[in-house]
Amino acid sequence: MSSSPVVESELPTTPLPQQTTHTNTYTEKESPRVARLSHQGAEREVQMKEVRSRALHDLGPSIPEVSFDQFKAAVLPHVDNAKLEQVYDALKKDGELSDE
Repeated sequence: MSSSPVVESELPTTPLPQQTTHTNTYTEKESPRVARLSHQGAEREVQMKEVRSRALHDLGPSIPEVSFDQFKAAVLPHVDNAKLEQVYDALKKDGELSDE
């Protein structure tokens, strides 16, 4: 058997990934967007009790427990470490956080 050199035009090509665009509409193949109660009614003066009850409603019957480091990495926006330590210490003191 003789082997012939591979011509560049004969090489298999991988299609480029398609770029998605974000729109406010959805197609039949996509799930419709769900408006979260905790994100409705942005007001200048926030009523924390109302926000808390809406957030608990959105979470459902169970709230996942994660470490503070995981929470900091996944949920919190960038916060100065000195301020974060003050908040962490206050939450520990009030019993809102545990080492478990």
